[in-house]
Amino acid sequence: MVEEAVILMPGVEVKHLPSYLFAPVAGLPLLQREILSLGRAGIKSITIMVSPAAQSNLESRLSQVSNTDFNINILSNWQALWEQTRNGNKVNPRLAMLANVLVDPRFLAKFIDYPLPEGALAVGVIESPLLARGDHNNKSQQAPSYPVILEDGLVTSLVGSSDPPHSLQATGVVLFSSAAWQGWQDWQIAQKQPQESFQSDPALPLFHYIAQQVREKQVLGVVSDPVYISSIHHDQDREQATARLIASSDGSPLGDGRLESSLNRALARKLLPWVLTSGLTPNQITIAGLLLGLMAALGFAVGTYGTSLVAGLLLPLVMVLDCLDGTVARLKFQESRLGARLDLYGDTILNLLIFWGIAVGQYQASGQLRFLGSGLLLTLGYLACWWSLEPAGARQWDPTHSPPGARLHPSTLKKAGKILEEAVSRDFFYIIMFCAILNILDYLFIGIAVGTNIFALFLWWRQTHG
Repeated sequence: MVEEAVILMPGVEVKHLPSYLFAPVAGLPLLQREILSLGRAGIKSITIMVSPAAQSNLESRLSQVSNTDFNINILSNWQALWEQTRNGNKVNPRLAMLANVLVDPRFLAKFIDYPLPEGALAVGVIESPLLARGDHNNKSQQAPSYPVILEDGLVTSLVGSSDPPHSLQATGVVLFSSAAWQGWQDWQIAQKQPQESFQSDPALPLFHYIAQQVREKQVLGVVSDPVYISSIHHDQDREQATARLIASSDGSPLGDGRLESSLNRALARKLLPWVLTSGLTPNQITIAGLLLGLMAALGFAVGTYGTSLVAGLLLPLVMVLDCLDGTVARLKFQESRLGARLDLYGDTILNLLIFWGIAVGQYQASGQLRFLGSGLLLTLGYLACWWSLEPAGARQWDPTHSPPGARLHPSTLKKAGKILEEAVSRDFFYIIMFCAILNILDYLFIGIAVGTNIFALFLWWRQTHG
């Protein structure tokens, strides 16, 4: 298993590194995001290679990386790294990548587990749609510009033809087997060229070595979807990378309803660029949503048309915040067990409070005890549904959480399909809002109380009948 990585800073002969390395991408400085992505993929030790002129600048700027779970070393020449390797017990497989290349942790996790033959190395490869269309002069492309030719998964050339039928690009991400890393070390030490000639650009000797290995047919190409890899050089690149990260952010672990996946998340993505740079934490967003939901519940409980209308109009804001908290947590690597439980159980309690707010409000308005009785019936049905569906969601939000009780078999979720996704989503908040506008919450509440229990029976039947 690969647990060590090397980040190659861009070659500079001045003291200050390029500003884009510390500029925000989806709310985090590029270098910090790259380090956290490596950690998410399973890397535990990171060495950053930088030119001697910029080493002190990097050491001071690295304070922006707040995560302390990594063993990070900063070295200004390869010889220092070889000294560390010789002091170790064995040579381990390693990952090497350019500092301006942002790679999605999902691809990194698969890439470092790629089954390499001993002595071989692998490079990440993507197909550049722009170059494939012949747009060679477009400066906004996200892919790094290292054309390669692949034959049966083997890199046979680092430079493609001037007009290839499909343009594959190496991405600046390289995986070494143990023997390949030892070979790179031996090759670099044996070079007669003075080391000082390479010190201004730590990546340069590595490129020379990879070129030699290509000629010896020892380099494999691992093709990735371009959405997982971005090359950052300019502000436009950062904006595009941020847009890609936001667009690829996941939805609810229990599935999204139609409105939740289209309208709510679309609005949340519009707000994300501002939220990501605002300093708001995911837990703060969750709490803000819960407070708004509590205000809505209190508004329903008053029982007048005006307060119910205001409460109904608050619900879309609650849903947007509910979409934002998990997305921000994933994009900023701020997932936590507390946040997962606060989001999951807070939503459950808030839903019940809103239902009871409607029940109390309708009782206040009519004086009929049937609304309080319907509230009790709805609570029983809702908790029965939650007891069946919650473990499936909890396992995805928090893998260590495994409460006792009945579990809905995965095949049940698959067979129920879209019905279950709609039932566990918050699309029904829109129904509540429209009914509040039309002043027909009394009819809606009775229907929800009955329907929830019917759905609970459906889940029980599906579970007991496989």
